[in-house]
Amino acid sequence: MNNEKEPIFIIGAGRSGTNILRDVLTKLPNMITWPCDEINLVFRHGNRNLPHDEFDKSHINKEAGNYITETFSKLIKSSGNSNSIVVEKTCANSLRIPFLNELFPEAKYIFIYRNGYDVTASAVKRWQAPIEVKYLSKKLSFVPKSDIPFYAVKFFRNRLYQMFSNEKKQKQWGPVYKGMGKDIKNLSILEVAAKQWARCFEKAWSDLQKLAPNKFISISYEDFVGDPYTSLERIKKWNKYSWTDSEMKAAIIDVRTTSINKGKQFYDNEALVIVKKIIEPVVKRTYSKINTSN
Repeated sequence: MNNEKEPIFIIGAGRSGTNILRDVLTKLPNMITWPCDEINLVFRHGNRNLPHDEFDKSHINKEAGNYITETFSKLIKSSGNSNSIVVEKTCANSLRIPFLNELFPEAKYIFIYRNGYDVTASAVKRWQAPIEVKYLSKKLSFVPKSDIPFYAVKFFRNRLYQMFSNEKKQKQWGPVYKGMGKDIKNLSILEVAAKQWARCFEKAWSDLQKLAPNKFISISYEDFVGDPYTSLERIKKWNKYSWTDSEMKAAIIDVRTTSINKGKQFYDNEALVIVKKIIEPVVKRTYSKINTSN
């Protein structure tokens, strides 16, 4: 089986720890990733006009599907190591697992999830952060040339929108759930960020349940940063990796717990009431019932 057909997809809402998990994994032998943070525009090739990221099997066409899988193949070839395994962490993938599983039937998934209050607080800051031109430019090499004019226009519209927004928010940040465009117009940035976490978390968990149990493993962000070695041990056993003790210890050396419960400092009483209405139903319905033993 070719490795481009069996990547590791890190699945999680934005600000849930996908970055630190990817950084740890790619310090281990044969694990590689892109020279940019995410490749959402690669996955959107062929569906660029769709106003959300909730793709399913019906959104796959031959040309776009080939482009996506060939992008993975090229990364492996460029690594100079035919045994390389691609670690992919684009956060919008939490909304399109059926789409991914159709393209990469041998893929495995690591689901990392985090306290919704911490995620929402962190996401609001990203919504209001300046648009990073250097960050975006790194992604350009992975955007089909035919799509560049389309996204160039979107970029400038986003920048203008943020300049004149009362909340100084971007027009779009992170995974786009169905109906998010309408919510951005009618709700506060706090509500949109909370709904973004809720939809990404619940849809990912629901879709993962439809896969064979050995296809995915679930890890909480709090467990991962609190005891990264044990979490890495679980991943190692789950997918039968041959990492050594010294390799694992070196990979986790930069993991810190400083962001746990950081969201508490963010909310005043009014804001807390607002996000509770969105987050607590998800906690009761799904979050509190996740079993990380798989």
